[in-house]
Amino acid sequence: MQSNTTHHAQSDNNFLSDLKRNDMMNVYPNDPEKQAISLQIEQQFRRGFLEAASEAVSLVVDPTNAYGDIYEHLGLNEALRMQNIIRRSINNKKLRHLELAAFYKDGHGSLDLDHDNVIKLIQYAKRMAYWRGQVHALSDIDQAMHHPELADVFCNRWDYFHETLIKPWAEEVKRWADNLIEQADNGLYNCPPDLITMAIEKAANIRVIHA
Repeated sequence: MQSNTTHHAQSDNNFLSDLKRNDMMNVYPNDPEKQAISLQIEQQFRRGFLEAASEAVSLVVDPTNAYGDIYEHLGLNEALRMQNIIRRSINNKKLRHLELAAFYKDGHGSLDLDHDNVIKLIQYAKRMAYWRGQVHALSDIDQAMHHPELADVFCNRWDYFHETLIKPWAEEVKRWADNLIEQADNGLYNCPPDLITMAIEKAANIRVIHA
């Protein structure tokens, strides 16, 4: 049977690994202090997602400019660039050092949340979560706008796509981002509103109307 100290050490190791691997916590840890960290990271993800959705609502596109990729204007390329910069800022060797230095000297104690290296790793995860939120939202727009099954309905017509999908989607995103994040041991976070599913459903309804 595992000792409590061994169990805590493994739990801490898993927690740090999740920060590194997922760029955000997608499950609430049982430990209250770790839940608080996880909550901060999820809030940054929601902030990034909401900001991207809000920018999409306010984007004014020149209808005479027949470009296919509006995402240079929305900033998907920049969000991807920032995400990659942050990802490269701490290489695997440094992350391993952070992990090894995150415990008390005996190697079996609880995670030292005041340790400088742990603080750095949490800050890193929060920055990654923000840009991951931006990339996630903008990628959803990109995929929905250029989805091959929807070309007959939207045809890269940003004005129509913007009015019928982006605006109602962004309203749902705001409600999701503003909702309290329910604390639940080992419970999954609520996912953001799915624009691609909304687009497929909207297109199906339009086809029925015009059939």
